[in-house]
Amino acid sequence: MKRIRKAYRVIFWGLMLLLPWSLYGQDDPVNILTKPKLAGEWYIPEPGYYGSQLFRNEWFRGDVFLENGRTAHDKTLAYNVVQDALIWLDGKGGKVIRLDKGLISGFLLRDDRGIERHFKKIRVRPSFSKDTVPVFLQVLYEGEQLSLYAQRKIEDYYSKMYGGTVSDVSATLEPRPVYYLFVEGVQHVRMQKIRRKELLMAFPPEKQQIKKILRKQHISVRNEDQLIKAVELIEPIIRDL
Repeated sequence: MKRIRKAYRVIFWGLMLLLPWSLYGQDDPVNILTKPKLAGEWYIPEPGYYGSQLFRNEWFRGDVFLENGRTAHDKTLAYNVVQDALIWLDGKGGKVIRLDKGLISGFLLRDDRGIERHFKKIRVRPSFSKDTVPVFLQVLYEGEQLSLYAQRKIEDYYSKMYGGTVSDVSATLEPRPVYYLFVEGVQHVRMQKIRRKELLMAFPPEKQQIKKILRKQHISVRNEDQLIKAVELIEPIIRDL
């Protein structure tokens, strides 16, 4: 009997030692490998504004690219332009979460028509600053030498004032995108308004050649689509130098 009891003890403690490893082995592939966890805090919109703070005033289906290299697929997402924050609607609990920006490298928003908009977290130098800050930028063009991104910035236009104090001021939100042109991965130009002159000034040695090709293609560089097309045409000129 003593031998049998001793054998049971050995088997019992052996199973106890194996149990944590068994649970880890079962949970790890499910929770860590196939379902990346998203982290954040309760979402609270910025107070004191009229109008939507969300990019295109809508929710999207999309993917979240994490800094650890993994991707959370097919989530319900919105991008708060005022806060520069990615918002996640958790379908299970109905919670609206502002995701931790430090854990995200980028995201993809897909609308009902299937159009995809890709955002990357990139360090840029804002106006009148020597320091860089991480900002979510929409990818408009990425080539071998040139890359063009848009910061979907919204500016505050004060529309009502009741007492003259800051707390009495409400702001109407209006889109005011800022464009960043990178050359070989380095910020080269920051454009608050789309102007052909500003684009030409960014490439002094190639200015005349660029003017010629833009004129030939009838591109005046007055809107975002024309800016993208212009950068596409400038790419081979810069690449062949």
